[in-house]
Amino acid sequence: MKAQSARVALLLAGLTASSAALMGVTQMAAAQAAPSPQTSAASDATSGIAHQVELSGSIYELAHDASSNSIYVAVGGAKGESGQGRIIELDASTLAIKRSIVTPTKNHGLYFDAQLNTLFTTNSRSGQLTAVRLGNDLSSSTVQLVDPQQAREGEHPVQPREIVAVPGSDSIYVTGVGFGDDGNSAIWKVNGRTLQVEETFEQVGKSVTGLAVAPDGKQLFATAMGSDEVLTLDQHGKVLKRFSSGGKKPLNIAYDAKGGRLFVVNSGSNTLAVLDSQSGKPIYTYSTSEMPISVSYDADHQRLYVANRKGGDVDVIDSSTYQRIKRIPAPPMPNSVALDSEHNRAFVTSRPSNAKDASDSDKRDRVYEISVP
Repeated sequence: MKAQSARVALLLAGLTASSAALMGVTQMAAAQAAPSPQTSAASDATSGIAHQVELSGSIYELAHDASSNSIYVAVGGAKGESGQGRIIELDASTLAIKRSIVTPTKNHGLYFDAQLNTLFTTNSRSGQLTAVRLGNDLSSSTVQLVDPQQAREGEHPVQPREIVAVPGSDSIYVTGVGFGDDGNSAIWKVNGRTLQVEETFEQVGKSVTGLAVAPDGKQLFATAMGSDEVLTLDQHGKVLKRFSSGGKKPLNIAYDAKGGRLFVVNSGSNTLAVLDSQSGKPIYTYSTSEMPISVSYDADHQRLYVANRKGGDVDVIDSSTYQRIKRIPAPPMPNSVALDSEHNRAFVTSRPSNAKDASDSDKRDRVYEISVP
């Protein structure tokens, strides 16, 4: 692990006061006017789609909160837009909009920490991580992870992306995708309670995107899309191992701690690779639809959910046999998956298609509830 640069240290030194001030003054409420949703149950009970809703604003990742029976959806806004962002809260049973929470900047990654009752979201364009404290008095605070000038003007700025947390602790980790040829990606270790950056792991690899963490917090597993690798790191950022991702352009990863397996979606080769988490040896390669970009593992039901962006569908896979249970159309372009293991269901964001010949319906954001017995 390389030491943090002086520039980043200076940025963080002034952060505590600004974050505290923002926490004190930012009180968020429901948006004045939420987009008119179109929510419906699937007309074909065999389709696997229980409910769906149309949203707007260019949605990205989503998270499930069992205690409030809610789905939270990160809104990123159109390319080039600036200003505030939103997190939309949906009823997990009906996908009806509960409220729209205003955030300081546009959002990409999203993670709900039940212990802290907090939503964490990455703001890729501004180089920030935002914490939204839920409860009776909503409030937010933001930490600057990347030099603001570099985030705005840099040729290859490092962009915060995925968020994971160590269960039962205050530690969260955030990947920073670096697009330089020198492997300038980063991973930040942040105290989720104080929102202080505790460590910065620099130069960890080329285009590091996905991230998973062991339950004890002692190992991290990251996908390096630029080198077709999976990296194993310790909790202080030391790279312990590098091995093949089992395909091309690995984007995201899930970890099976009990079985010692890694599930890696390789967007460039249309595969889900199952790897031994310690040796990196391939266990199985599953052929997905076109351009898989997200994978979630439901250990309770031994299922994998893979969102295939260009395929416009979601694969539901038996994680014991690696056989497909169902391939569910979820147009326009599935992006990410959140699980509700208690009710054996999953939720999927689907982003608009930018194809010139796309229909009007394929230019709209959607969230789906997937339920497969």
